Amino acid sequence: MLAAYKNGLTGFLGQTLGNTEISGFILADNSVSNLQIHQTNLTAEPVTISNLLLIGASFGGDVSRSGSSIGLITARTEGLVFDGVAICNYVGNMTVVQSCSQCENKQYTIVGGVTTTFSRVSTRNCTSAFIAWNVGSREVF
Repeated sequence: MLAAYKNGLTGFLGQTLGNTEISGFILADNSVSNLQIHQTNLTAEPVTISNLLLIGASFGGDVSRSGSSIGLITARTEGLVFDGVAICNYVGNMTVVQSCSQCENKQYTIVGGVTTTFSRVSTRNCTSAFIAWNVGSREVF
């Protein structure tokens, strides 16, 4: 099990991925987001992320530090699969899921209208917004 916590930006950032399997991560208390994936369409096979634990605010942690943090930001391209995600302690101004990584940047030509697949998702103590659509770019979850 790998962990990334209390980073000043993003706990796990995937820039350009294809045929990748990522498994067994704990991501907690990261200021901007716990997990962010930009592009996933380099191969016909999907990028699969499994057995993931996202913690918005850890117990005893500084909630003000991660006060508007996002749990995960999905890719702006096809081919992202989440299987087995536990999401805990997203409160206040935090957001659990945001669509379309970097879609607000008009320099990119590939933005929005993609499918992200989730299975076996559980939440606990999530009182914040669950989904935020990035600049009108909606996805199919």
